[in-house]
Amino acid sequence: MPQQQSAFLRIDDESCGSEVTLHRNECIILRHFLIPIMVLIQDNSSLPIGAHIPHFTLPSVDGLTVESQKIKDPVLVVIFTCNHCPYAIAYEDRIIALAEEFDEQGAQFVLINSNDSTNYPADSFEAMKHRAQEKKFPFPYCHDESQEVAKAFNALCTPHCFVFDRHRV
Repeated sequence: MPQQQSAFLRIDDESCGSEVTLHRNECIILRHFLIPIMVLIQDNSSLPIGAHIPHFTLPSVDGLTVESQKIKDPVLVVIFTCNHCPYAIAYEDRIIALAEEFDEQGAQFVLINSNDSTNYPADSFEAMKHRAQEKKFPFPYCHDESQEVAKAFNALCTPHCFVFDRHRV
């Protein structure tokens, strides 16, 4: 019997009477949690907890330009997402609900699509405009055509979420 390695992540939910333990190189699907959870585990991220925000200026589907340095809300939530990914689509309604709930508490959400629209036509800027109108996004949905912003954040998948405090840490 192989020796058990130490847990990489452990979730103990006493209210549900369940426990989940993850070890490196394991993947599980959580289906019965009472609250929506968005977790990305990446131990070699170039943007660790405590890092400062990589500032950006990007066009939004509403015709405005979003500059991270000009956002004055106490909390800034940056989410890399797209139109075609089934995981991103599955989280859209939850992200909208979170943005609406935390808006009154001073959190600004900004969504960024960095996908190559040549390979993923559903992620073109025009398709992004349509998606934002269809879903009534209450936040900017920005286009990172060059993928420079995604690279600066080391965004690895969709959705990939980053939360920054008032000091943009």
